[in-house]
Amino acid sequence: MKKEEKIKWNTYHTKNIKSKYLYRYVSIEKLISFLNTGSLYFARMDSFEDNLEGIIPYDIVELFANYDDLPSLEERNPEISKEIWKDIENHRAGKLTKLQESLLNRQKERFVSCWFLSDAESIAMWDLYATDGFLIRFDRQYLQNLVKLRKDLQEKIPQDSNDLLVAGRVRYQNFNEVHLDEEGKLIRYSGFRKHVAFKHEAEYRFILHKKKNDSNGIFYSLGDINELKFDLFANPRMKSFTLSTYNDIIKKYNSKFQLKESELKPWLHFKETTF
Repeated sequence: MKKEEKIKWNTYHTKNIKSKYLYRYVSIEKLISFLNTGSLYFARMDSFEDNLEGIIPYDIVELFANYDDLPSLEERNPEISKEIWKDIENHRAGKLTKLQESLLNRQKERFVSCWFLSDAESIAMWDLYATDGFLIRFDRQYLQNLVKLRKDLQEKIPQDSNDLLVAGRVRYQNFNEVHLDEEGKLIRYSGFRKHVAFKHEAEYRFILHKKKNDSNGIFYSLGDINELKFDLFANPRMKSFTLSTYNDIIKKYNSKFQLKESELKPWLHFKETTF
């Protein structure tokens, strides 16, 4: 009899992807953690900067319907009593509070590893997430297959038959127009919906749906770090001496891996380069 899988697997929005790489922009602390553990860190969704992570179309409609300010006292219809206006205010506040609670509960059941999907580094992403930091680069298909193969071997993650791991691209929407976006309403997994304001992140995610877990994050083992295939790059603005110093630090943790110069560095330093 075939052994039942404890963590189910699926992909979302992965067809016709032309970009080859997944990039993760990290600090030195996160880089060392990765080299030490050979694990991806899945952060709980409620810890993200975006308050609307995991939102569904119904919630978006409710948000816009109840969030706008009511007319000022001078603009209100005088034929409607103060008591009725107060009831309207309380009703709207109750709707928004319920929305906050349901969204937070949904976020607490989703753990995410975020990556930048591209064929090249991004200056914007360097500046946002790794000003003095580093870059981990994987081949997308290689990493996705690796995550899938390792899903039933996570000894440190309590597993449940309802657990679901999904990999795929984020869809970016203008929430002001989501009620008109028929295709956008059909996004199967809410964790792959984000506001168009975040489109510059070109995000590719691994999302673990897990109801029975109280931790703030999960370390997902990829196996023996010495057997993994990836590249490490330093910030393109990092001086060569600093890069050499960090390389010495990295070698103390793992002598196999070499920190490389950013592929953007020649262009950022072209004017002051002597030929």
